[in-house]
Amino acid sequence: LRVEADGRLSHLHITRSSGYRLLDNAALTTLNGIDTVPGASGWLEGRYFDMVLPIEYRLIDGQG
Repeated sequence: LRVEADGRLSHLHITRSSGYRLLDNAALTTLNGIDTVPGASGWLEGRYFDMVLPIEYRLIDGQG
């Protein structure tokens, strides 16, 4: 993903699939729900920042 100079996220894509389309889509949906990274415009100083962000899902047994 890319954090643009104004803190918006762009260039969202999966670099390595989980093997489950549902989980891959959920990761992208989560990132698409982020409007901006708070304070990013201050520390990016007019530049953008590219990164790989690992997203991990765990199945938790809800019965206890």
